Amino acid sequence: MKMIRDWLDHAACRDADPELFFTVGYDAQAMQDREEAKAYCRRCRVRAQCLDLADQTDVEDGLWGDTEKDKRRPPTRGDLTEMFYSRTKLLPGGHLEWTGFFTKRRCPVLRAGTKNLSAYRVAFRLCHGREPEGHVTSRCGQRGCVEPSHMQDSVTRAQPAA
Repeated sequence: MKMIRDWLDHAACRDADPELFFTVGYDAQAMQDREEAKAYCRRCRVRAQCLDLADQTDVEDGLWGDTEKDKRRPPTRGDLTEMFYSRTKLLPGGHLEWTGFFTKRRCPVLRAGTKNLSAYRVAFRLCHGREPEGHVTSRCGQRGCVEPSHMQDSVTRAQPAA
């Protein structure tokens, strides 16, 4: 683990918003976010180690070493549902508090082995059964809530309220 931490300390993206590296879709915002993430990668001196980590751990989502998932080897999927719910706590009002790992910017992250997945994106997939497009936010406004039914992406945010 020490070796991984050594090169991670030199990553250009170490203080960046992790959601930039998990952009899905091709709308204007997604393309802008993807380019911003790639700019971090282009100036990173540990890009090869990042890509190696993604390949060695079967990371399926995101931009790693300036390489998107369709350019890497095929992913494998573990039981994210169980891992996700084991790191949450039910709160009054139907909210779920994240009890797992957080980035420096307080973004909830699900660590699956050495993989880091956005808890917001995992929650969205659990509820909607598809990959989210653009940034994932919580429609309830409760800070840190990861309740899957509260997650929305750029597509669901653009839909009129029922």
